[in-house]
Amino acid sequence: METDWKIGNRIWGRFQIYQVLHGGMGTIYVVYDHERREPCVIKTLQDELFNADPRFAENFVAEAHVWINLDSHRNITRAINVAYSHTRPTRLLLFLEFVSGGDLSRWIGTPRLTGNLRQSLIFGLQFADGMIHAQSRGLRAHRDVKPSNCLLTNDGTLKITDFGLSKLGIVSNSGVTRISLSAPTNVERGSVFDGTPEYMAPEQFLGSHADVRSDIYSFGVMFFEMLRGTRPFVATSPEELAALHLHKNPPRLKNRNRQVDELVAECLAKNPNDRPQDFTMVRERLSELYEQVAATPAPTRVTGIPFNVRDDRQGR
Repeated sequence: METDWKIGNRIWGRFQIYQVLHGGMGTIYVVYDHERREPCVIKTLQDELFNADPRFAENFVAEAHVWINLDSHRNITRAINVAYSHTRPTRLLLFLEFVSGGDLSRWIGTPRLTGNLRQSLIFGLQFADGMIHAQSRGLRAHRDVKPSNCLLTNDGTLKITDFGLSKLGIVSNSGVTRISLSAPTNVERGSVFDGTPEYMAPEQFLGSHADVRSDIYSFGVMFFEMLRGTRPFVATSPEELAALHLHKNPPRLKNRNRQVDELVAECLAKNPNDRPQDFTMVRERLSELYEQVAATPAPTRVTGIPFNVRDDRQGR
């Protein structure tokens, strides 16, 4: 079995394993590619996901290619290839760029972010740049924006990851999101949602189609968390959490900069039409705030570099 691969083994005689991470939905291997002489990540999923629905593999490959076709951008974790395993034809492997600095969740609630508005704005600008690029390549929505899906390089560059996986019912930390909700929320019982409830937009709880404005709401939750160290809505049950996102206004940050509070409140508007309508608008607001806080021009928007992907990650 693929899950029998251990540290030190070589996958297909090419990818030497240095770290193995087990999650609720599959296994992640940090490997060294001896042909390309560089590290990368191989993500596999549990067989049960593929066995449960014959369309899953086809959908997984389609979503993986959407990610691959985003091309190269400084603020996006690059998806290199998706391939079937040689030893198990039903097993798909997703090859990803290796990002060495952990993820944004490690910064939440620490002095590196809390009280450091300038750094939070830098991460916000980088996130916006990645999303602007992704949407320019046809991505309608990420659907699972959260700190653990924002990887960081050792020099502090934010790179968005896990494009499209939530659409398949996969999330990085807790697996498929299933919650049974009480009647006042107007959400069907036993629903399966795209995303992670703590960061989901109200319309996602209602089963409405997510778009960029849903991602902007999730960014608002994440940006609030960067600044305050806690999320705007904390609940003891999934039902309570859904009700808060659907019906309760978020607390004010009471930031010294009133415009920061206004931007967060607009991103967290219950009605998608009341939010910024795309990440270009979000970036403009973040740039204005950065120039006020840092007394220097905001970083120039990073554009993507075309990257022609070949299916040469597959073993020979």
